[in-house]
Amino acid sequence: MSDEVRKLKAALLESEVDLVADAIVRSVNGSGRTADLQAFLGSVFDRDGAALPERYRRLAGLRLSAALTTTFDTLLERTFSPLPDSALTPKDTEQLLGALSSKQFFIGKLYGKLCDPDSVMLSPSQYEEEVARNEGFGQFMESLFVSRTLLFLGCSLKGIQDYLGGLRIKGASRRHDALVAVSGEVWETKAAYLLDRYGIQVIPVPEDKAEESVDAFINDLAEAIASRRLQAHGFSSFESAGTLRDGSPGLIREVHLRNIGLFTDLCLELDPQWSVLLGDNGVGKSTVLKAIALAFCGRDGRDYAERLLAAGQTSGQISIRTDRQEYVTNLSRTRSGVEVTSLPDRPLEIESWLALGFPALRTLTWRAARVGSDDEGRGRPVSQDLTPLLSGDPDPRLDEVKDWIVSLDY
Repeated sequence: MSDEVRKLKAALLESEVDLVADAIVRSVNGSGRTADLQAFLGSVFDRDGAALPERYRRLAGLRLSAALTTTFDTLLERTFSPLPDSALTPKDTEQLLGALSSKQFFIGKLYGKLCDPDSVMLSPSQYEEEVARNEGFGQFMESLFVSRTLLFLGCSLKGIQDYLGGLRIKGASRRHDALVAVSGEVWETKAAYLLDRYGIQVIPVPEDKAEESVDAFINDLAEAIASRRLQAHGFSSFESAGTLRDGSPGLIREVHLRNIGLFTDLCLELDPQWSVLLGDNGVGKSTVLKAIALAFCGRDGRDYAERLLAAGQTSGQISIRTDRQEYVTNLSRTRSGVEVTSLPDRPLEIESWLALGFPALRTLTWRAARVGSDDEGRGRPVSQDLTPLLSGDPDPRLDEVKDWIVSLDY
């Protein structure tokens, strides 16, 4: 036994699994034996021929909006999708954001898929690096956390913290739950931190009864959901709790501007049906709309923030309150320009709004019409839908209308 192997075994005995995983990754990458590691992982996690555990069959009946895992087996794929390669990895950022925005069910393999070696990660540090490096994936994870109610099953307290590692989440915007096997007393301090920092309510179960506790919890949850559906369809008395369902669109209730354009402090309460801004030229109507657009775009709108921050001010703030929560965008003047910080970022994707932003002049670009163009539309709202409003430039989407009109003649 080599000295390195002995050290790794000693680390495992002390439950330092992450350190061992990082050491293996460094060793494999340095020796060029990635294929050997892939083959070993495949032999460990290849369970396609095994019977699907009953708990997974029960999970399939919960009508979840998504299922995420850090494991490499294909149990979730077999449970929720007939397609063997249906799961998405951090490499599939556009598909993940599209599924989140359109409220479509998806399976997320946070540490990658063995059938796609380039996507595989073995340790929390690799995952955290991916969140920091892949801006789109980081935005997806943040949006998921603030727009969905999460239920952690089979995770340790440390595993939950690893999942949240690298995310720019401050404050709890909604309640999440975690069924966690615990022992001793230290877990209570960790659980209190998760509740205060992330809004995650830990449901503790004895460590020696973890498996049966998970099964019982899933069964009870499935029965409770089934009973609620029966009530909702009139089989017994049912009264809505008045909470907004994840799948329904929210409404903007209030816009609050501080040091934005001409406004030192402006608070507007919006009507749930229509809100019309009327006023003379130069009183700030466009500023209000551009401020909302900037808040929707988050960091993607930072190139236009200089035009919105009030002259002579070093900071400003745009707050938008919806049915779901409040979105706060801060503008800070620096030597290099105005920085934009939104928490949570990009409410446009979280809320899944249809948002159209046109500049004052509805002009077309000089691009020639493309007869018979069959370009596919995007499957989700993106910041580019609103940047024409911020920049004042011609809206390129009107070119698509022009192409369509020209194509009608053919």
